[in-house]
Amino acid sequence: MVNRVVFDMVFFISIFILPWWITLPIAILGLFIFNNFYEFVIYGMITFSIYSYEGDRMITSKILFPIIILLCYFIIQTLKHYIILYRK
Repeated sequence: MVNRVVFDMVFFISIFILPWWITLPIAILGLFIFNNFYEFVIYGMITFSIYSYEGDRMITSKILFPIIILLCYFIIQTLKHYIILYRK
């Protein structure tokens, strides 16, 4: 429990201080270390609200981006059960 709290604190501080390309591997690492790492979805929403801009691209859609984040979360959660090194 304490490890997850410390990881979450470092993770959320990294959202605001570090660039996204350093924070994203930390988020994916959290997905593999902890069960039900919902902070990944929260990270996606915070990152989208901070770094997004209005445009005509599909990825800047306010509806499509959260769907992509949730889809990535559920795909990684299901793939974790098939990774041999992850099985406990």
